[in-house]
Amino acid sequence: ALVTGCTAKENAGIGIYLYGTSNIVKDCISFSNGVDGIRGARGSVITGNTCYDNGARGIEASHDAVITGNSCYKNVTTGIYAGNGCTIQGNSCRENMQHGISAGGSSIIGNSCHSNTTFGIALGVHSYVDQNTCYDNGTNMDTCATCTFGNNHAP
Repeated sequence: ALVTGCTAKENAGIGIYLYGTSNIVKDCISFSNGVDGIRGARGSVITGNTCYDNGARGIEASHDAVITGNSCYKNVTTGIYAGNGCTIQGNSCRENMQHGISAGGSSIIGNSCHSNTTFGIALGVHSYVDQNTCYDNGTNMDTCATCTFGNNHAP
């Protein structure tokens, strides 16, 4: 499926829910939904979207998803939550009530995470983390013994 240029607001559950694998949601706005703004299955591409004021996460994606260029803010839990094998790049996550980004076993590159209550970036095992900027979070960046860190700015 391809979902592009739409608005999902004030749904009791998830704003945009991609069933099946390898779907695309692009340039959409999803806000004030009861659960997640956008939820993608394995292999989804989620790019250029704005997700805010949702009852849980701005974006949730299963394994092997590509999540790029999104803006996720003021969500009740996490801006972006992703499974293993994802590429999370060039996103802005701010003012979420828990984490800006929470991911396990993924590549997290060139994101900006600020003013999130708990972590700017919360890490699972075996992630690659590079060129991210995290500031004014509860903790800017999680530590992870099995992760590979490049040059991040997380004072």
